[in-house]
Amino acid sequence: MKLVIRGVDPPERRIAAELLLMVAGALVLLGDIKGIDGLVVAAVGVLVGATLLVVVEAPVGSVPLGYALAISVAALANVGTYFSVLALALLVTLPALVIRHGLEDAVRRAVRWLVAGCG
Repeated sequence: MKLVIRGVDPPERRIAAELLLMVAGALVLLGDIKGIDGLVVAAVGVLVGATLLVVVEAPVGSVPLGYALAISVAALANVGTYFSVLALALLVTLPALVIRHGLEDAVRRAVRWLVAGCG
């Protein structure tokens, strides 16, 4: 039996499945290590990562929606939680960035987001 999804190439489906497994693995691992607090951190990290992939038009140009969410996490959470969320968000976005933009541009974007998040 062959699974056919319209408009999605098989390599993209494979990477989407790997991304889903990676997110599920991160949730299980953090839940096992940190309990319910780890699950919350993982969920927020996945949410920030997903919103980094959504670009909106602002008066200054196009901006990832995740910037606003990352700023709010930085303001509301402690430093350790913030950097855990940021690291998980960047890890989750990498496969999608590689598919969309290629390896070189994906690494450039991830490094730019990392520097902006740490600054």
